[in-house]
Amino acid sequence: MQPSKAKRPPKPAVGTSQQRRAGGRPGSPSPAGAAGAKRPPEAGKKASPPKKKNPQSMERRRQAAQTKARQRKPQEPTERNLRRQKIKRKRRLRAYAVLLVLLLGVGVYFAFQTLLRINDFVVEGECRYTPDELIAATGLELDQHLYDFEPEEAEARLLEKFVYLENVKVSRRLPATVVIQVEAAQEMGSIQGQNGFDIVSTSGKILAYGQPYPSSDLPIIYGIEATQEQFVPKEETDKERQAREAKARDLQEKLSILAQMNQLFNQYHVQGIVSIDLSDRQNISLVYQERIRVVLGDAEDMELKFRMCDEVIKQKDVDEPGAEGVLDASTVAVTQKVFFRTQSIHTTLTTEPEDPEPDEDNPESSASPSVGQ
Repeated sequence: MQPSKAKRPPKPAVGTSQQRRAGGRPGSPSPAGAAGAKRPPEAGKKASPPKKKNPQSMERRRQAAQTKARQRKPQEPTERNLRRQKIKRKRRLRAYAVLLVLLLGVGVYFAFQTLLRINDFVVEGECRYTPDELIAATGLELDQHLYDFEPEEAEARLLEKFVYLENVKVSRRLPATVVIQVEAAQEMGSIQGQNGFDIVSTSGKILAYGQPYPSSDLPIIYGIEATQEQFVPKEETDKERQAREAKARDLQEKLSILAQMNQLFNQYHVQGIVSIDLSDRQNISLVYQERIRVVLGDAEDMELKFRMCDEVIKQKDVDEPGAEGVLDASTVAVTQKVFFRTQSIHTTLTTEPEDPEPDEDNPESSASPSVGQ
């Protein structure tokens, strides 16, 4: 009978490499779950000495911990951060402003297209033309866009069509009204034209051409030759152009004198002027009530001359219906007086003033007192 051999102990089960390094067994809890329990050294093996701690890694971990702690604490804003925040705020505000402007632009565009439509016309001022005629001449219509026309073009059409308009102004009145302001031309007198008598306004505008007879309500103006051909451009030589320009300047000066005289007529309520002679701008005269010729001389001191002539005409011996003579105010600037002498106004007039001393042989001759007496 052979002796029995001793049985070997069973070989432990082989686990994963992690378990082997941790000293655990398959199915046994991990070293972390063993609350730090150390694996006893295997039989026949020496225990490894403890690992030395790396001071550099410890310092890095300490710095990382401090950085996390600082990040958790609220930091005070620095100047750089404040500047960045300010820049961001400005950019946001700029973007909002651009968006707002775009929205307003779209709103204004739709308002212009849908709301600003002409729905009314207003005519201000008095003239001989009806409002319907004036509105039709502008070329504007109801429901037309309020900014779809030029006021200057409408004004030019009105002045071209209606001669008796002195000034015209067309304007817009929001939200949807067109205003037409007119000023009527005032007839100043009749002038001799090529085909009859022409009626001229106070500004020198020709209102009517070729009248067979002068108007009984207007004075006849001598010394002005304003004909229709003057306002029509034509080809001309340099000599003709210079002559035309000189004639136009003379005409404008005479028209300026007429406008001044018309203003003084209205100021002193003068009526009954039969004729005005502007043939010589240094020797202007007019006929009053077909019985008194008033000699004004040049256009200087015109207001003073009218005032003193008005005082003399109101005197009893001059204001009588049968009184006829010459009232000389040409030397007012020098003598501060006007002189009246009884004389037929159809005789040749001498502009030299007579002796201011009254003539004993002619008691009808008189001199007006100086200004201030």
